[in-house]
Amino acid sequence: MKNSHKIIFLVISICILFSLNGCMKKSNMAFTEKAELSSAKAETASAISLADIKSDLVIHVPTQAEVEKKRDEVLAGMEEENIDRLKEAIKVENLALEQSFLWDNLEKKLSDPESLMWNLIDTTGFIQIGWGYDPEVYREKKTAEMTMDEFLEKYGEPVMTDNTKDADAFCRQMEELKSTITNEALRKDFDHLISNMRLARETHDVTYIRNVYEILHDMDYYLLRYGPAEMGSYVSDLSLVNTYYGVLEVYKAQE
Repeated sequence: MKNSHKIIFLVISICILFSLNGCMKKSNMAFTEKAELSSAKAETASAISLADIKSDLVIHVPTQAEVEKKRDEVLAGMEEENIDRLKEAIKVENLALEQSFLWDNLEKKLSDPESLMWNLIDTTGFIQIGWGYDPEVYREKKTAEMTMDEFLEKYGEPVMTDNTKDADAFCRQMEELKSTITNEALRKDFDHLISNMRLARETHDVTYIRNVYEILHDMDYYLLRYGPAEMGSYVSDLSLVNTYYGVLEVYKAQE
């Protein structure tokens, strides 16, 4: 009988030992996982903060003197007539796209690849860029079962405009301007304008339109003109003009 009690006690003791060992292993595993997670979080936080610091450090906004010096450098050897045409063309394109971004909400509208606003990029002529409708008709006729597209097709009025410059026309103009330029870095900037506009038309990805805008903006305000000084008498808020994207090859070439 005593031997039987000893055997039972021994079995219970072994079970307890195995149970404790398993708990210790689980505890160690949990501790290791928490430590790895904490380490990963710390590394991510470090990477984010470094990225923020780096982005602030790498973009140097050129001063007026630096802009004027760079302008003289990249336009050297060009005929005065071609320089004037270049400056005017880029100014017109920049201001047109800037106005469309600010007042027509173009960037948000083009974020939908199916938006009718893409007709501005795709083709010229008398084109549809949206729909208009009477709010009262909407309240009366729009049902839960009816999609917005179905409602517009039945009760909406097409919004039309006369478009004289699509992606192809823009690219032809940029190619013509590029042919008058001798500076290789500036020619690359025009290559970027052309390739991004072509990709915008092919893909209906608004990212490429954004790229075109940033190149035009920097080229107009921080190369061919000095926007912060020249636009002061025209606008009360210079925050947009003062924005510098740092996308031009002409400045990267000296880094």
